[in-house]
Formats: sequence, C-alpha cells, structure tokens
Amino acid sequence: MPRLSVIIPTYNRAALLQEAIASVQAQTFTDFEIIVVDDGSTDGTQALLERLNVEGVLRYAVQENAGPAAARNRAIAMSEGKYVTFLDDDDLYVPNKLEREVAYLEAHPDMGLVHSDFIKFDAKHPDLGYRDTSFFSGHVYPGLLTYWKQFIATPTVMLPRRVLDEVGDFDERLRWGEDPDMWRRIARRYPLGHIPEALAKIRVVAASNSADKTRAAQAFENYLQIAIEDDPELASSLRRRAYAGMYTNTALNLLGEGQREDMPLVRQYSIKALAHWPLAVKALVAWKVSLVPLAVRARLAALWRGLRYARQSN
Repeated sequence: MPRLSVIIPTYNRAALLQEAIASVQAQTFTDFEIIVVDDGSTDGTQALLERLNVEGVLRYAVQENAGPAAARNRAIAMSEGKYVTFLDDDDLYVPNKLEREVAYLEAHPDMGLVHSDFIKFDAKHPDLGYRDTSFFSGHVYPGLLTYWKQFIATPTVMLPRRVLDEVGDFDERLRWGEDPDMWRRIARRYPLGHIPEALAKIRVVAASNSADKTRAAQAFENYLQIAIEDDPELASSLRRRAYAGMYTNTALNLLGEGQREDMPLVRQYSIKALAHWPLAVKALVAWKVSLVPLAVRARLAALWRGLRYARQSN
C-alpha cells in the first residue's frame, strides 16, 4: 500500500495533463500512487490515461461531467494512501514537493493539513510572481472567511486520510469554491500547517471574461452561505466582513482585467461590499477607479500588482 495518493481531476486537457503527471513522476519522494478521474473529456484524455495505466503509471476512472468536487471525491474513494494530496491537470509540482510535505506531516501529526506558497506561470513566463499564503497557518478559523487577498492553492495541499474521513467529501454542490470550503471545514477542527517555500507552480490561463467572474462571485456567495449555515454562532460582524471581502475581491478582479463594459459590474460589486461593511476602503477605491479611462486604469493595475507581489517575494 502506498504512503501517499496523488489525486488529479481532469477535463479536456490531455497535453497539459501529461506535463502535470510528469512533474509527479519527477518527485524525490517515490512511495505514491496517482489516481486520475476524467470528468467527461471529449479530447484524447481517455486514450492517454489507458496508455499510462497499461504502463503502470496510474489508475484512472471516467465519469460524465460532474465538476471537480465529484471527480476528486471519486479519486479519493479509489485511493489507498495514508496521506492524500492534489494536483490540477494544468499545474505542476516542484521536485521535492511530496518529500517536504510528507516529512512535515510526519513531524506534525496534529495538523489538519499542510500547504505551501506557490509561483504562478504561463507558457511564455516561467515566473509570474511568488504567492505567499502564510496567513493560513495555525488556528485560522473563523478569520479565514474574511481573508480574500490570497487563497490556498489546491496543488500545494497534503493531508492525512483520517482528516478526510472526519470532515467528509468535497461539497459537490459547489462547482467553484469547493476547495476553500474543504479547507474551511478542516480549519474548524485543526490547525493548518504552512511551508514557506513555493512547492507548486500554478498555471495562469487566458483571462476569464466578466461572465466567468460573475459566476465565480455567485459560487463564492454559495460558499459563504454554506459556511454560515454550518456555523450559526458566527458573529454578525464577521459575516458582514466576509461578504464585503468577497464582493471587494470580485470588483478588484474585474477592475484589473476588465474592459469598459465591465465597469458597471465593478461598481455593482463595490456597492454590495460597502453595503455589508461601510469601512471597506478597497471597495470604495475600486468604485472610484472604475470611472478612470482604460489606459490609465491598466497602468495603475500593473503598478499595483507589481508592488503587491514584490512585497510577497521579500
């Protein structure tokens, strides 16, 4: 029986999936199994998985498209490792990722999970900036509900199987936000471990359009609604700050990448944020900047991102 199970959901990314799997095969820690669930792909994914299965690289299953939560749950049910870790089909591990995190969990058996910082990249740029996720360290519940500056990247996470047995499956009602929902449920019961190194590389895909960001906001609304229903003792002020943070984050994302036609949405989400928390200064700034011409706004966004991630790298 392997000590570790690597869980990979995939959908229509056969070429990128090969790169992701290669990054697992290149690990310094070798006592693992790879479980892939094809979530209804229509490209050459199934043929690739069958070949790799015959070669003994992985085990896999195919299902009708049901979303990443359902795919991860099925893969977890198939897996056997003492520890479980995740990889998305377009992302990569650095070579010592598994070794570092297994060692951490062995040394800190009280932790509900361990995660690390990460680097973003794309096909032309191997390093688009270092992301520091050290906020999510120790006992972070319920404060993590109000923190939207950065998320734990799912490929950086590893956890003991017994923790999954306790908290249950990924919530299949959530097509977006199913992973922070899982970390929230774990954080209610356990401290979280953090390794201050970039142990994964997260691929930046083509910028999502405003409809995608609107759907993401709706999904995060569902995530917060589930979180609040799950813990009715949460303070009213924390609930309002959580919603304000989520709406502000959506507004800022649209502001940084959106076009002129997206600016009414920026203002809409900024107003929602301020309605929940009048002291949400960033929401007010987003509303004001949405009135600035596109060229000026693009320069301001580039300057802000550069300053933000330069600080995280130091």
